[in-house]
This record gives sequence, C-alpha cells and structure tokens, in this order.
Amino acid sequence: PLALDLSGCAPVPLDRAALVADDVLFGLYRRDAFAACDADRVFFDCSLEARASIAVTVVDSVSRVGLGAGSTLILEDGGYRDSVSFPIDQLMYNTMPLWALQSAEREGTYNVRVRRPGYQLWERRGVRVTADRCHVRTVELEARLQASP
Repeated sequence: PLALDLSGCAPVPLDRAALVADDVLFGLYRRDAFAACDADRVFFDCSLEARASIAVTVVDSVSRVGLGAGSTLILEDGGYRDSVSFPIDQLMYNTMPLWALQSAEREGTYNVRVRRPGYQLWERRGVRVTADRCHVRTVELEARLQASP
C-alpha cells in the first residue's frame, strides 16, 4: 500500500485493490479519509475507471483478420495468474483488445500467452507494467497467431 501524508493530516493507507466503485472517491483516495483536512488543499484529477494492465489484440499472422473470439488470454507474474476466455460466437471480440479484469490496475512483469484452437501458442515474456499516480500504464500488444501445421 502507498501512503499519503498531507501537512496536518494523518497518513492514509492506499490499497488500489481495496477500492471499489461504490466508494465515494476523491480521485483515488477516499474522501472520508480527509474529513479532518481542509478539502481545498486536496485535489487529485484521477479518473475512477479500472484500466487494463495489458491489452492484447489477436490477429491471424498472414491475413491480419481479428481472432479475439475463441481465444484465451493468460497473464502470469511470479505466483500470480489470471486468465480469461472469449466466446467464439461473440464476434465483437475479434476486433477489440482483450484484457483480464482481475489484473486491471496491477503493476508487474508478466508473461503473456494467447491460445486459440487451430493456432500455435503465442507468448511474450517479461512485459513490464508500470503505474503513474492514478493508474497503470496499459501495455498494448498485438498477438499475431500462426496457424497450426
């Protein structure tokens, strides 16, 4: 967790994973944490949406046709693992970047894999995700899948 210390205010722990959409937020920090502070001195211009750590556009390596529908995205960072599969009948996933919700706003160094029936496994190792004061800096990748022999 990060800590915020404003002159005259107690340090406020910040755990991004603990913040939920229902919280009344003042930027990334809960407004109720500043009840004893002068609110005019506290301003953060952070938005409230959760941003993808890694977003992967999946395409055929030859035709460049989108292949997100029917693909599985796997993210691993040490002992952490997240994966999500996208239904083959949901064609909207063919043209949009895929990302795993549980790893949103999570920094780390990832191994990224994409699996799809009829294609070879695609993998990128050591993908580093960093963050600024408000959000992760989404890393955008293109997985160019090669058909299985």
